[in-house]
Amino acid sequence: MSDVDDIKAQILQTRQELAETTAALSAKTDVKARVSSSAKQHQQQLTLAGGAGALVVLLLLVRRWRKRRS
Repeated sequence: MSDVDDIKAQILQTRQELAETTAALSAKTDVKARVSSSAKQHQQQLTLAGGAGALVVLLLLVRRWRKRRS
C-alpha cells in the first residue's frame, strides 16, 4: 500500500469511529427515549408483580374454599 492508501484507510476508520461516537452520545442525550424505555421497564415489572399478586390471592381463595367444603 502506498502512503495515500494508508491515509485514506485511516480517514475511513476515523469517520466510522466518529459516527459510532456521535450515535452513542445522541442516544445518551435523548431524554425522551430514555424515560420511555425506563417507563416501559417499570410497567412490565408492575404487570408481573400484579399478576403474581392476583395468583396468590386466587390460590388463597381456593384454599379457603376447600377448607370450607371439608
